[in-house]
Amino acid sequence: MIGKMRHKITFRAPSQVSVGGGGTKTTYTDVLTDWCEIKPLTSSRDLAEYQTVLNGSKNFIMRVRCGFTPDKSMLIVHNGQNYTVNGVVEIDERDRFWKITGVMKE
Repeated sequence: MIGKMRHKITFRAPSQVSVGGGGTKTTYTDVLTDWCEIKPLTSSRDLAEYQTVLNGSKNFIMRVRCGFTPDKSMLIVHNGQNYTVNGVVEIDERDRFWKITGVMKE
C-alpha cells in the first residue's frame, strides 16, 4: 500500500477572520501536507455507504498521523482542486490507515 501513495495532498482547516463592519469571513489555512493513494469513488458499495451521488468524489487513503485527525470541516487540496471531507474511516485493524472520502467542491 505504501508504494501506491504517490499523490501529495494538503489539508486545510477553516478559521474566522474579522472584516470591516464587524463581520467575519471564513478562510482556510494549511494544517498538513502528506502523501496518499487516490481512488475515484466508483463502486456501488461505496456510493450506497454515503447514500448520495458523489460526482467527482475520491477516496484518499493515507497513513494515520499522530496529533492530526481530519474532520468534515476541512478541505483537501489536490492538484489545485478542493474537496470537502465527507467521511473518515480507519481501514486497518492496527489503526495505521484512513480512507477519507472527498467530494469535489465547485
